[in-house]
Amino acid sequence: SVRTVSGIRGQIKKAVKAGQGKEGKEWREGSIRCTFEDKILMSDIVFLRAWTKVDIPKFFNPVTTLLQSR
Repeated sequence: SVRTVSGIRGQIKKAVKAGQGKEGKEWREGSIRCTFEDKILMSDIVFLRAWTKVDIPKFFNPVTTLLQSR
């Protein structure tokens, strides 16, 4: 899901290959083409909401002093 700060929604159409693009523009790895419901401005900030899996390392540290009487 792609959205601008002003609330204009958009869709990802396809990934763009890294390298030379049209009009001498250089496309970086991870570039995409999107369409939006309305015209966006160059000053608009576009957010891409994405999820990825993160592995959490298991850690166990027993605290035995809590069981002792005072």
